[in-house]
Amino acid sequence: MIVKLDEARGESKPGAAALLGDAWRLVRARQGPFLAALLLVNVAFAGAMLWVGPRDEGALKAPLAHWSYEALTAAVTALLTALALRLFLAPESRWWRLDRSLARGVAALTLASLAATAAGELGEYMHSGPAGALHGLALQIPVWGVCATLMLWPVGLLIEDGEMSPNRSVLLMRGNVRAYVVACLLLFGGLALAMVVVAIPGMILHIKPANMSRELWLPTGLVFGAFAIAQTALWAALYQSRTAVSAAGPLNLSARAAE
Repeated sequence: MIVKLDEARGESKPGAAALLGDAWRLVRARQGPFLAALLLVNVAFAGAMLWVGPRDEGALKAPLAHWSYEALTAAVTALLTALALRLFLAPESRWWRLDRSLARGVAALTLASLAATAAGELGEYMHSGPAGALHGLALQIPVWGVCATLMLWPVGLLIEDGEMSPNRSVLLMRGNVRAYVVACLLLFGGLALAMVVVAIPGMILHIKPANMSRELWLPTGLVFGAFAIAQTALWAALYQSRTAVSAAGPLNLSARAAE
């Protein structure tokens, strides 16, 4: 698969604002029917989760049903993320094809998501009550930290970058995790603001807060779908930034940039 890498911008540690700007440029460069189709699929998936998840919550208490549901949700999310990453990073290739590299990338993303979920639920199980969520978060943070340093590796699997190993991902992400986290927090802030705007019609119509996401599933799904695409574009921008710096040689690592 052919991958076009951006040239290094003279800095080995781009800030959050630079990453967000690169992500926006990627979205603008890839805008068209393919990106629109992925957005619509993300919207449909988000809408389905708003309906299926809350309604089946009681039925999902059994461990087998619960983890089957979590695995299915994580796998579908990973597949949509993987396809979007391929579109952003390798638009000239057959990014939609179902092949071994897609399966390997989706498997890695799914396992990372399930590991974070399991850590959170373990913390809640060990400390029941109001403090359970805090203990769950405390166990999730180390998992997220490990995933952040390894996050370039599954992207390499997806686009067939044979030189992107776990060790190389750790080296390239050294000193860059904070900028990515800040950029994600800014996106979350935009998501929260958009959800407040979406909730205004619900308050006018006197919809109960517990039913608001389900009653307003279409605008809520649009917000979550757009957020998913934006977060994936940010991930792709980070990958381009780090591999471009690697290709320039400051880390003394070889990087493949096929023409």
